[in-house]
Amino acid sequence: MCDRFTSVTHTRRHNMLRDEMCRVAAAFGIVSTKEPTCYRYIEGRKRPDILFATFTPHVTDITIVKPIGDPMNAARIADDAKRHIHRDAVQQNQHVFIPAACETYGLMGKGMTQLISTLAKDLPISSQFVFGRTMTNAVAVALARSRAAAIAGTRHRRDNIVPH
Repeated sequence: MCDRFTSVTHTRRHNMLRDEMCRVAAAFGIVSTKEPTCYRYIEGRKRPDILFATFTPHVTDITIVKPIGDPMNAARIADDAKRHIHRDAVQQNQHVFIPAACETYGLMGKGMTQLISTLAKDLPISSQFVFGRTMTNAVAVALARSRAAAIAGTRHRRDNIVPH
């Protein structure tokens, strides 16, 4: 849940996005595991969001961040932070970590686009373009749906204020 997008209602956009990515991957035959616990971290109980069972397993951690300054600046910073947290633990299992940051208003960071193109390369060449387009659309729609839910929730709360 995220209170930063709106101070009036909660949104569950992170899980919406994670679940959509897993759904699209499954539709193209890529098995995925949500919240895998097979990685060892030096400190704390951390875990990435998705493990994709591709020829070389790929792992991602999704984050949706508020824009800062220039477009993609916040996504770049978030990608770097996620890489710092997860890369070593993932590499110990000989898996590849690719961060997946998006900005709240729908802009996908370079990590997210790299993840989509990397997953596509694991598919037959005849499916690669369609997979890339489908996954990109699914990410964009999940982000748009979460923004719409936040706006609807804010309006509902505003219109149904009960006096104390």
